[in-house]
Amino acid sequence: MQAVTPPQVPPVLCVDLDGTLARTDTLLESIIALARRRPWLLALLPLWLLRGRPHMKARVAAYTDLDAAAIPYNAEVVEFLRRERDSGRTIVLATASHVTSARRVADHLGLFTAVHATDGDINLKGARKAEALSRIYGAGAYSYAGNSRADLAVWESARSAVLVDVPDAVRAQLDPRLPVEREFARATSPVFELWRSLRPHQWIKNALLAVPLLTAHRYLDPHAVAQTLLAIVAMCLAASAIYVVNDLLDLAADRRHPTKRGRPLAAGTLPLGWGIGVVPVLVLVAALVSLALPVAFSVGLAAYALAAIVYSLWIKQAAWLDAVWLAGLYTLRIYLGALAIGVPVSAWLLAFATFAFLSLAFLKRFTELEGLAERPGVDRARGYHLDFRKRVEVVGLACAFLAAGVLVLYFESETVAVLYRRPWFLWGVGPLLLYLLLKAWWMARRGRMHEDPVVYGFRQPDTYLVLAAVLALILAAR
Repeated sequence: MQAVTPPQVPPVLCVDLDGTLARTDTLLESIIALARRRPWLLALLPLWLLRGRPHMKARVAAYTDLDAAAIPYNAEVVEFLRRERDSGRTIVLATASHVTSARRVADHLGLFTAVHATDGDINLKGARKAEALSRIYGAGAYSYAGNSRADLAVWESARSAVLVDVPDAVRAQLDPRLPVEREFARATSPVFELWRSLRPHQWIKNALLAVPLLTAHRYLDPHAVAQTLLAIVAMCLAASAIYVVNDLLDLAADRRHPTKRGRPLAAGTLPLGWGIGVVPVLVLVAALVSLALPVAFSVGLAAYALAAIVYSLWIKQAAWLDAVWLAGLYTLRIYLGALAIGVPVSAWLLAFATFAFLSLAFLKRFTELEGLAERPGVDRARGYHLDFRKRVEVVGLACAFLAAGVLVLYFESETVAVLYRRPWFLWGVGPLLLYLLLKAWWMARRGRMHEDPVVYGFRQPDTYLVLAAVLALILAAR
């Protein structure tokens, strides 16, 4: 009688969490959540770390609640694990994350028969993880899915490997005799995703720093032009740092948003460590550029950054106040341009800018509220209720006309008579700028407005035609 060979049972598949199953670092996620909710506790992190990484992870986990449903998982890996489980294979979660976070993930996905994670005094990473898995499943008797240099020690005692977004340098250190079951490659470059996170398309807003150069009639002064360009560069660097900080602090909210969920940090296409690391670099370079500018500009830029962070942390959720604050941030750009070249800034200019940007800020909120109508079950955004749409529209349109009114009063002022020989040319400026504001509101009412009205405006050809006409009128009046 011929012996029947029993079917070969695949080895237990042990799966790492951070960077493998999920496109994020759960410890960094928790620390960021701690920074947003209880920033004063960040001062205790070094003290917690002195007692060991397991203790630090336990304390962070105790003060935060990881939302396992919101984590950006690697969809290909999850689908692979689901197929393996359905075929009868045993899947376990083996991670250096704290056991509290790991169990939340396991409960959410429902893929794992066991969870091995950092607990007590054991930081389950690298050699420690290899020892634990070898003890439980037997050396060379399990497969391991990982992604980082720390996982090399685990692969040394594994029967086979599943590689997920493994860097080339780590891939080269793998034992060539180790069978690779499956390899998942990163779809996009982290460098490209980092560039996207800096939002270079938003830098066009910093052209506002050149407004005082024009209104003070210093555009033919090479030194003033150079100072303005340096100020714009410093502002772009600082603004990008603020954008990254804002994305880090808003991870949870962005992942619930229909469009912002695609941002690199929220989607997990950019590692959190890259986002955290680029901020001090941008700040340092902005500070170095600012050294060539007046001290007042550097102080003003620091004040702008602080005001922007305060906006991101608290003000953006306060209805009506958020729009005023946002308009103030835009107007402050103009003031920074004046500080860069050492000229006084006109109260008329600041008043016009404040009302114009108030109109755009309310337009931004109106657009968000219009979008709520297409999301069933959601009736509130940033402190605004869906029923606020009409009030927001009325106030926003009123601010647009007030901005035009300020220009009219300015054209009749003594200042204009001193600065311009043919001030009657300036009367064409008001209607042109009012046209841009009213057109933006009209587009919003038709559902064709971008989530950022300023970005939308600079994508429209007629915006440049209008601005060119405004510049021509100012030069003609000069």
